[in-house]
Amino acid sequence: MRLVTMKFSASQTTARVVDQLCAGLRLPRKDLNLNEGVSLGPQDCLIAAFPVFSGRLPAFFQAWMNQIQGRNTPAVAVVVYGNRAYEDALLELSDALSAAGFTVVGAAAVVAQHSIFPTVANGRPDAADFAGIAHFARALLEKGLDAAHPMISSIPGQRPYRKITALPLKPQTNSRCLRCGRCAVVCPVQAIDPAQPHITDKARCVSCTACIHVCPAGARQFPPALYYPAQLVFRQKMKQRRQPEWFL
Repeated sequence: MRLVTMKFSASQTTARVVDQLCAGLRLPRKDLNLNEGVSLGPQDCLIAAFPVFSGRLPAFFQAWMNQIQGRNTPAVAVVVYGNRAYEDALLELSDALSAAGFTVVGAAAVVAQHSIFPTVANGRPDAADFAGIAHFARALLEKGLDAAHPMISSIPGQRPYRKITALPLKPQTNSRCLRCGRCAVVCPVQAIDPAQPHITDKARCVSCTACIHVCPAGARQFPPALYYPAQLVFRQKMKQRRQPEWFL
């Protein structure tokens, strides 16, 4: 069997979760690029992992999912959220996988450092989170990582899913911008023109922070006048440590 990973990781926390899960499953691995299509069979297992944006999957998720096809193919659904709530995101991912011909054999909601407000859940996933992921991998292997062993757990969430809401915070560029264009390369929604990387199309931007994390000059940031008051409020509300959840 081969693992095929389908993931988006703006700040690399989702990537770290996927790496730990794949290490525990101990199988050959292929990573798909963003928007890369593929048709998979029963000899494959898809690991689909995405960050949660306001209780939903990223707005560009469905367009990518439309290019992925399973044929009696097992899949593991994973969402990663910043200590607030994952709401309908894991249910949405599981439903999309099932509709595309996959059999969901396991699912997980993992806590990670918040991408916009990194002082919330700072340092997560931590050692305890990684231990939980390793235990989840062992449980998947013991149960059977194939379509003959579908997940029987009930995933929280509601249908219809909650409405996708745009975040008011959008990255902007300061005078340190080198015009290198790295931000345009990683933007999943083409909100940055490679010819003018100092400008962000706020209507397209989903506030994923990929551009902030890849900038070599630290030139991209959220508007301070809006950001710091919002951070103080959010950090106070979300200070209680939330635990990962596993479904088999």
